[in-house]
Amino acid sequence: MFWNYLVTALRGVVRHKLYSFINIAGLALGLACVTFIVLFIRDETSYDRWVPGSSQLYRLELTANVPGRPPVDLGITPFPLAAAMRDQIPEVTAATRVRRETMTLIAGDRQFFETVDVVDPDFLKVIGLPLISGEAAQALSHPESLIISQDTARKYFGDGNTVGRTVRVARTGCAEEDTACQAATLPLEVTGVLRNLPQNSQLLADVILPNTSSADRASEESKQDWLSANYYAYVALAPGSDPNTVLTKLRPILDTAAGGALRARHLNVRGSDLLQVHMTPFTDVHLQSARYTDNMTPAGDCLLELPGLDWKTGPASTITGATIINMLRCETARLLVERGHAPVMLPSHQFVGNVSAEEQLERFYEAYRKSLGHLYE
Repeated sequence: MFWNYLVTALRGVVRHKLYSFINIAGLALGLACVTFIVLFIRDETSYDRWVPGSSQLYRLELTANVPGRPPVDLGITPFPLAAAMRDQIPEVTAATRVRRETMTLIAGDRQFFETVDVVDPDFLKVIGLPLISGEAAQALSHPESLIISQDTARKYFGDGNTVGRTVRVARTGCAEEDTACQAATLPLEVTGVLRNLPQNSQLLADVILPNTSSADRASEESKQDWLSANYYAYVALAPGSDPNTVLTKLRPILDTAAGGALRARHLNVRGSDLLQVHMTPFTDVHLQSARYTDNMTPAGDCLLELPGLDWKTGPASTITGATIINMLRCETARLLVERGHAPVMLPSHQFVGNVSAEEQLERFYEAYRKSLGHLYE
């Protein structure tokens, strides 16, 4: 019986070559689109789930409600915020911060302009990024230490052993007249090599430096400022803790801690009203952070990078959706024709100017007017 069905199908293909090609090609394209959509959804929902303990991690975000100005949503926070939550809210078991700074690093006789992630010494204890060399628990304990990724290690030192090697960086905080300080460099010891992070991560980590290092460009004064937001902040909650409860407990802390800075700037507003803190689950940041500026990696599914644009364009979901809609449109037209109800189709714009195309446009708009006529009766 199967053989009879197969022979019948093959005869139909041979007898109606064009029709069969359209159907087979449409089916193949449809299956390909479905496959790509499934793979795309799987990739988008997999962001940062590979990080150990990610289910208890949250990123802190901020809405700044400055009086007389529209609210500003930020993906970065003041330096003291995360530590205050860890120290004063029992549900918060750990906290860490990241600040991205540009530095010129010197390996041997070569210089590299890098974006460096300046982090708390316990960064790897909170966010368990994998090291292929070095001990994660101790890698950032020394102030003048450095962790670099596999690609960066290969760029600096080739394929040999990297841990224990020295990278130099220009000193910071030098007085204008102190030319000797400005010309000096600070040695940093490579204490770990980080496995290259996968694409499905909100983090970018090619070079990691502890914020206890003399190479950190942030001043101690800025690290005490509750009104200066420059840090990505992450907190870990105890199992079963409610983020809303944590945010409720944070409000009086903000009122007290930011009060002095607000009075100094003559702002008559409570700290918890000026700084509205949000908590996004670590694994949801990629999909839910589009409203915030200064994300470490852009949110969403845009694919195309264009020179001069700060953000990618060409979202994959829109491109795929348009393809599916056009396939449905073509299949609907075919089914209507088979049943003797030829639809009025809007011709392609390339043919506007041709007499038959102009007539078809008129028929299309007339049919459209009739379909909407009942709305105005």
